[in-house]
Amino acid sequence: MANDREKLIRELFEHERDFHYRGFRKHHWNDPEIVKAAPNYEAREKALRGFWNQEAEGRFQEYRSVVAGLSMAELRSEREQWSEKLNCIGLLEYREMLAEASAGRAVNDNERNIDR
Repeated sequence: MANDREKLIRELFEHERDFHYRGFRKHHWNDPEIVKAAPNYEAREKALRGFWNQEAEGRFQEYRSVVAGLSMAELRSEREQWSEKLNCIGLLEYREMLAEASAGRAVNDNERNIDR
């Protein structure tokens, strides 16, 4: 039971870490120093994520002590809430990506004046 509790606390910590990473990433993605150090997408994502995860890891014990008084039912409820938040944000980010990709494109073939 204690092992299940520790796994659940770790999972909650990682969900919260991932949730807050999005704001950090958005704020630092186009920072000139970071762009210079990691000019391509994969390298920049790896650098930012690596930094964020390393910094967050130092706060795990503090997080653990904050949630120590919660019951397993409360921890499970927290996990459900974090999962819903992360799913919603993921969908919103996907919609934003699609909107960016389609910006300036015709809505349908009729607007392109394509000969048939």
